[in-house]
Amino acid sequence: DERHGSFSSMHSALGSIASGPKQLVHTLSDKLMHFEIGRQINEKTEVEHQIEKLCIKKSELSHFKLCFLGMLSGLWMVMSASFANILAAGVSKKVVEEFPMIQRLIIGIFAPVAMHFIVVFGGEFYSGNCMYFGVGLLKGRVTIKQAASNLSLVFFWNAMGIIVSCFLFAWCTRILMEEDQLAFIRGGAEKKGRLTWDVSFARSIPANVLICTAIQMGISAREMTGKLLALHIPLTVYLVAGFEHSITNITVMTMGLMHGADVDVPSWLLHNLIPSAIGNAIGGGVVVGGFVTLLYSWDEENGNTNMPAIEGLESTFKKMGKIPLTLAQPVEMIKQWTEGIVHPSSAANRRKSIDDELAMTRTQLAEANERLREMEDSVLAAYATITAQGAAHAAAKALREAVEKTGRFEVQDGNSPAAAAA
Repeated sequence: DERHGSFSSMHSALGSIASGPKQLVHTLSDKLMHFEIGRQINEKTEVEHQIEKLCIKKSELSHFKLCFLGMLSGLWMVMSASFANILAAGVSKKVVEEFPMIQRLIIGIFAPVAMHFIVVFGGEFYSGNCMYFGVGLLKGRVTIKQAASNLSLVFFWNAMGIIVSCFLFAWCTRILMEEDQLAFIRGGAEKKGRLTWDVSFARSIPANVLICTAIQMGISAREMTGKLLALHIPLTVYLVAGFEHSITNITVMTMGLMHGADVDVPSWLLHNLIPSAIGNAIGGGVVVGGFVTLLYSWDEENGNTNMPAIEGLESTFKKMGKIPLTLAQPVEMIKQWTEGIVHPSSAANRRKSIDDELAMTRTQLAEANERLREMEDSVLAAYATITAQGAAHAAAKALREAVEKTGRFEVQDGNSPAAAAA
């Protein structure tokens, strides 16, 4: 046992072997439990807290900012869609016949650039906000009214940004007017226009699960390269798989209609856009938001410390007047299911522990401020002493020079620095 500098650990290990294999396994397990790998990503609780913080910030945005940032996200969607469509439509028919998935793979690789722009440069995006406000509701950070207001406004402005950007940068610029490009864009829009309600809804849930997982992984990464890769891979999976994303569907349909696609718009709205928007809200807010809330703060010793999230959701409905009948039973079922596993007292203990730590921190800060004031007084006193000594030294120097020059010493003013120096 060279690391510990003695044979004591070896002796205890040999004693464990002699006493039996169970004791040895227990000894090794204790040592392994203290082993930790250095991390280069944010911890789960840090990611959860960041999502909560961003949810609160999003709920406080003004209508003007929501309009601007929502339309900005629409712009990013159109830019990346134009880029990906041009690349996918440029593949020859022979290659497509031999490799039918090549065009979908190109879309999956290059279309997610929009999410890079939204996350890095800024933008309000309906899909991601479903996750943010799902977590915020479960944690009691926002109200249902705030969540509904933000999601509805962001969805609307995302759509407006896509329509305006498609007209200005896809239609007016004539960048998608070649025959192969027109056929590809029209075909994508007409295919979505033929989907049924149940298929659109079923495909939209996993779509936003992957999109919100990508955002969550991007928050976990600490460096830009890691963020971009983490954002990209789940989005490629959802696009290649062919799941339905409401904002992407608006982009595809707007481009297709502007370039001559034969689509029944009311039917598309009813059977594709509405169910995909609902499914996206479930996938992002309920599935991913619920997983983040219920699992990220799980404590093996104290149980699920997020039990207040369930109670917070119940209290949110109570503030509205009365818990709806359809929600009262699920809430009660969740509370019963977590009984014996969840320990509500652990949350109270943790809050008390945090309050104690805050009180101790305030005391330490007060003591530190007192020491700083004492140091400041000492520095000021030292500065005054140095200043006085400097003045006396200057006066003595002037007096010495005068004596050397005239050969005599005179003091006319007894209160002058020269008199004090003499």
